[in-house]
Amino acid sequence: MKNGIPAIVLALSGGVLMHSPIALGQIKIDNLSAERDAASVAIAPASPSAIAEPAPKADSQVSSGGLFNQVQQLQQEVMQLRGIVEEQSHTITQLQQQRKDDYLSIDRRLSAMQSGAHSGAASEPSVTRNSRTEVAKSPPKAGEEKAYKAAYELIKQQKIPEATAAFESFLKSYPAGRYTPNGYYWLAELYQLKPDLERSRQLFEQLLAQYPNDRKAIDAMFKLGKTYYLLGDKAKAKQILEELPVKYKGGSASTLKMAADFLQQNY
Repeated sequence: MKNGIPAIVLALSGGVLMHSPIALGQIKIDNLSAERDAASVAIAPASPSAIAEPAPKADSQVSSGGLFNQVQQLQQEVMQLRGIVEEQSHTITQLQQQRKDDYLSIDRRLSAMQSGAHSGAASEPSVTRNSRTEVAKSPPKAGEEKAYKAAYELIKQQKIPEATAAFESFLKSYPAGRYTPNGYYWLAELYQLKPDLERSRQLFEQLLAQYPNDRKAIDAMFKLGKTYYLLGDKAKAKQILEELPVKYKGGSASTLKMAADFLQQNY
């Protein structure tokens, strides 16, 4: 009986202790310790490999810098292309104006010839000032004057392709005829209208080389200077136009004035 009492007491005391404030407090402490450990695991510092993750940001910055440089380069190229387009537009405008001026020049000359005392090609044959320095011009051969008038008539009718072919044929048939200087001049004018400036330049220079004292020479030299200008050789054009009044001091006043005006407007 005595031995049984302590066991009962112990059992009862154990049950009481389990439900006592001390026991409950210990349980709470244990629970808090477990929660603390779990929180420690959750906020544990990241591994070195995880810390190194921002690297892609640097790559993004490099990529952005490269893209910016490409945009700048493209903008510069666009500006250069705009400059080229503006320069070409200016050249085209000059060529169009030159072509218009040439048409008007031909029209004025044709009108003057038709209203003058001499008709058609009769007023056109060249008159040599000093034949010693020029290719000797023989009297018109049979058919030369007719061929020249036919070609010139096509100019009057403003049939430019047909007139060009006719004067090409005329110069092949009569390379040293009475009307040859005029043939060179008008063919050069026709090539200005195409425009084929290089071929025009060759014909004007051929006229000046073979017939420097022909009455068409002063006009040919003026047109040669303008042709060099349109071809882009402005220094050569200036040289020719400045030499014009020296070489042909007593020449056509209107041609000398046009040369002086051209120099003043463009240099």
